[in-house]
Amino acid sequence: MKCLLSVLTCIAASNAYRLGDSVGVRVRCHSSSNGSANFEAYRHQLPRFGVSTKTRFDVSTLLNGDEFNLAQQTPNEHQPLTHNNKRRDKTKDDAEHIKFSLSFDEGFHHIPWLDVYNPSIYKNKVLESLIITFVYSGSDGSIHAVNRETKYHDNKSNPSNGMPESFVVEYVWIEEADVDVQGGLLMLFVAVLIVAISGMVGACSSATQNVKGKGSPVKQGKGRSPLDISSASNVEGFAKQF
Repeated sequence: MKCLLSVLTCIAASNAYRLGDSVGVRVRCHSSSNGSANFEAYRHQLPRFGVSTKTRFDVSTLLNGDEFNLAQQTPNEHQPLTHNNKRRDKTKDDAEHIKFSLSFDEGFHHIPWLDVYNPSIYKNKVLESLIITFVYSGSDGSIHAVNRETKYHDNKSNPSNGMPESFVVEYVWIEEADVDVQGGLLMLFVAVLIVAISGMVGACSSATQNVKGKGSPVKQGKGRSPLDISSASNVEGFAKQF
């Protein structure tokens, strides 16, 4: 049993993040022209465990992204890819509806789909920034929750720009208060022990009272029933009156 616990502890420790470690990001995007695609983000776009940072995502990367590993390339080496390896038309991009989602920690956590630009619904609103909040534990090196907050920019002053070229992604880390698991288990054990002892004491007390009740019968005269004793008492009282 101890060996099994040791193995599980070693596995958990090997999967735990340390302060400053890069957390993997998988990008899922969907556009009306290219359909769905997913790929890994650049290294400089990855969040760092326990460290709040900012980065920038290019919209052209989301539009032209295909199934390839961006994390193993540098931004200068990356060339936009399309399904037919042709440069996209700028006028077509301006009318493109694109949405995307991000998943973290090998897919254990993700944010819901959100619009980068949707001219059919929000003609003049474009995504300006995305704030992603991580709730984590520094003691076990794990991410407990991921939340997101979006901020859109009203582009009415210059609607000819259409879709934005890029938007900011801010990673905010909030450390969760550590929970003393061993202390909690100890308190639970003590509470269970107290309840068990109380139950045993109550059962013993009840059994002792039952035994005393059966062992102390009411004393009566030999050969005389309670009815006879009551009759004799009435006769004696009647005799004394005369």
